[in-house]
Parts: sequence; structure tokens; C-alpha cells
Amino acid sequence: MKKIQLIFLQIAIICFSLSSCNLDQIESSFPDYNSAHSAGLFNHSWIPQELIFKSMTDIHQKTDLDLNTCIFAYKLAGTDIDSLSKRIFKTRGQNRIITNISLPKWFNTKVHSSNWALYDKRESDTVFIIIDKSQSKVFGWRNNK
Repeated sequence: MKKIQLIFLQIAIICFSLSSCNLDQIESSFPDYNSAHSAGLFNHSWIPQELIFKSMTDIHQKTDLDLNTCIFAYKLAGTDIDSLSKRIFKTRGQNRIITNISLPKWFNTKVHSSNWALYDKRESDTVFIIIDKSQSKVFGWRNNK
């Protein structure tokens, strides 16, 4: 009898462990554009083509496939930061706060307290980004349609 109870307890622990795992969240990191490109990171369009630059370094991306959400961050050369800055505009109203995906350490906490810039591509969905010029870093969030 005790052996059967032990087996049921083990099965319950395994089921609980599997149900609490977030298997739908995928996190990727790459040192530069070439390694990210070779690995196919840009093939899924989580980071829109218009936001991809060959000067990208320290690239991070986390997706939640259940929620169809992605956050990303990367560093850019100064000229590319300037080019990107010309294509975005500030959001109106309240700050956009990301609540539906667990934020990794590389996604800077000051992003939560900043006004998001908006990259608006009419034929697709909307991408929210913020540029930290002091670090030459881009932080972004999107819901992919």
C-alpha cells in the first residue's frame, strides 16, 4: 500500500513540475548580428526587418509563444541609433508597461519607467521601443500577429 502511495506522490510531483514549467517561453542571446543571422533569429520576424542593423551586438530576445509576445534588446552603432531615432515617435498618454511576460535581467528595469517610443509599420502590428542613447541600446516589445 505504501508503495502505491509513493508512486502516486511521485506522479503528482512530476505533473505539478511539468505544469508549472513555462515551456512556451524561449530566450536567445547572441554576441553580434552575424551569429544571430546564422542561427536564424531574424527569420521569425519578432524583430521587424526595419529594426535590424548589421551593427547589432549584445542581442537578446525572449518570446512567449502562448501569448504571441516578444521582448528584445540590442546595442547599435551611433549612426544606426540616429537613423532609428528618426523613424520613431513618442507614445501619447500613459507609459506602456509589460506585464504578460517575465522580464529577464538583460531587459533593463528603467524601461518600465520610461515613455515608449512607437515604431508604426502600417501593414503589420505595432512595435514599442525605447532607445537608451547613453548605452547605445534599443529595448523593444511587440505582439506578433
